[in-house]
Amino acid sequence: MNVFLVEAGKLFQLDTGVLTKRVCDLQSLLVDVADIPIDKQVILSRDGKALDSSQPLCSYGTNFSVDNPLFLFSKSNIECNSLPPYIPMTLDSKFADRLDRYHSEKPSCDILKFGAELAEDYKAYANHILANTGDLVRDQQLQRNGWDSVIKNLDKVASGFDKRVNTFKELYNSFVANKDKYQEMLAQFDADVKTLSRTPLARGITDFLNDDKLMDSIRCAKQQGLGITESMRGPDPGDSPRSVTGELTASPRRFSIYTSNTEFISLLDWVEAQDPQNSLHSLVHQCTRAMEQVNQCFLPKALEDVDKVSLSLQTPGMRDIKGLEERLSQLNQLLQRMKSIKEEQNTHAYTITKQQESFMKSGDISVLQELYSSHKDFLSNLHSNNRTLLEFYNKFSNAKKELSQNLLIRLTWVTHCQKSIYTYDGKFTMLAENLLRVKRRFQILEQINVAPSLYCKCLKEVYRRGSFSKEYKKKVTEIIEKMEAQRHVENEIRADFSNSIKGHFLTSLFKALDSSPPIFASPNAMNFDTKLFDVDKEELGQMALLFPEFADMLQVGEAAPIVMEIQEPEHTVPTMAVPPQEAASPEAGEPSRQDELAREIERNIKLDLELSHEQAMNNEYEAQIKDLNRSNTDLRGTVAALEEEIAKFKESEKQLGNVFFSVIRKTHIPSSNTIPRVHVHHHV
Repeated sequence: MNVFLVEAGKLFQLDTGVLTKRVCDLQSLLVDVADIPIDKQVILSRDGKALDSSQPLCSYGTNFSVDNPLFLFSKSNIECNSLPPYIPMTLDSKFADRLDRYHSEKPSCDILKFGAELAEDYKAYANHILANTGDLVRDQQLQRNGWDSVIKNLDKVASGFDKRVNTFKELYNSFVANKDKYQEMLAQFDADVKTLSRTPLARGITDFLNDDKLMDSIRCAKQQGLGITESMRGPDPGDSPRSVTGELTASPRRFSIYTSNTEFISLLDWVEAQDPQNSLHSLVHQCTRAMEQVNQCFLPKALEDVDKVSLSLQTPGMRDIKGLEERLSQLNQLLQRMKSIKEEQNTHAYTITKQQESFMKSGDISVLQELYSSHKDFLSNLHSNNRTLLEFYNKFSNAKKELSQNLLIRLTWVTHCQKSIYTYDGKFTMLAENLLRVKRRFQILEQINVAPSLYCKCLKEVYRRGSFSKEYKKKVTEIIEKMEAQRHVENEIRADFSNSIKGHFLTSLFKALDSSPPIFASPNAMNFDTKLFDVDKEELGQMALLFPEFADMLQVGEAAPIVMEIQEPEHTVPTMAVPPQEAASPEAGEPSRQDELAREIERNIKLDLELSHEQAMNNEYEAQIKDLNRSNTDLRGTVAALEEEIAKFKESEKQLGNVFFSVIRKTHIPSSNTIPRVHVHHHV
């Protein structure tokens, strides 16, 4: 489990057990490991997704290796614009002192041993420098990946901000496009309220409300008025207001059908009781203020802020770190050169160590001076190479320091951009919510405007549905009764037949004869329109007198008859009953479309019944033919069995005759005068 602090370029290796915990547990652990408070931590995944502290850590992945760690950012470092101090690496002075000692000493076995130990130390130090240099290259590559994740996160935030701005623009443009319509609705509001105030609730509705707690709210609303003045309500329901033409129009109080024993309830009373906390007056006031704000053209001002954010996101040279890829490539080439120097260091150290060991084994003093001089050159070369490695290391370290400072500046820019986005995002979100709220209020005003006409439509539809339901249920009841009678007769016939063959072994061949027809219709066939209240023509006519402008809408004609005829229980072909009003008279002209449709339905039913009868007869004939074929098969089997028995009897008789003649031949035959003739008779 690896976490990389991007701006400092520092890698933290943690226990893998933290993967089973939540992000908040990782943040608590980083407080101790990285010395960064939880509120100052920002953790991103490789794809730029910010980690949520309440989510399980494993939901963001499980393979956080050295090459794919989580990226940590410290707000403290970004806000303070500071990084940990940079300390360059230098060659330990003890190496120079030990090399000077070797040069100052005379050749001896001890000095050769001292030189071999010094060579091994040079070798180990070179490996240490190279390992740290590899870490520097890795850290800079991870810093590049961390910056990529920052840009991905910034793009996601900016994309979400753009979507919300576009949503706001669409709402605003839609609002501006409907501004004239909204102003007309506001101007028409007083007239709409007056119309609602003189629109009485139907008797069926008031009867329903009498059993509901809503009546208390209606009475309370009527007493308080809820901001609707008397002038807005219109004249008293008991008066007879004049129409536009100057004629007296009907008042709801004049109709006994709308007269309640207690009080008159208008459609306005019911509307006001739906939301006692908010009056229609406050609704209109809010809509008027919204129209004034739109007239102030606040969209250009808001879009100026959006342009500022867009410009900040497009700051030249901030998103892409130019030259970073080229620098990383050069650092990799330089690292390969350092590796070759390290191999040279290893070769020199190996040569010195092996020569010293060989000398110690052989004890040849003659090669001591030569070995001393050779090792002296090798050690000088090792010292020089280590200095070169340190110079290369410091170049890598300086490159990392420059990249860290560069990233710190860019992270400050990203923080500024995101703060701007969050600030204006909240502003646009609030504006969009306000527009949606105002739009919903204007939708309420629009509903209030069309409420009287829609109320009349609903009354007419209730009347139409009630008429249809009564006729439909009547016809369905007749059909069910007729079909139930047919089912009863059929069940009796089937029961008599079942009793006649009961107990016979042939019943096993006709297992389908034990079924019976089900009930024609389920009980739910009549369960609809149960909550409709009664509305009759008189009620619609009185509404038409009360609202002449809706008279055409409230006109109803005769209900279309429901044509349904079912065959009687007797086995006769049914005929379609023609309603009296549709019966053709001698003076009638061409048949109507409804008559043709009724006759077509009658012909189809006759054809279906004839086909069903023929199919039943065919099935009966096929069953009789199958029975005859089965009887013929049984008869053929019996004849074959009898013929087989006759053949066996003839064979037995023949064998018996042969035995008899053979016995006679073996017996003494007397003279022909004394032996009587034997006659053998064959009987079948």
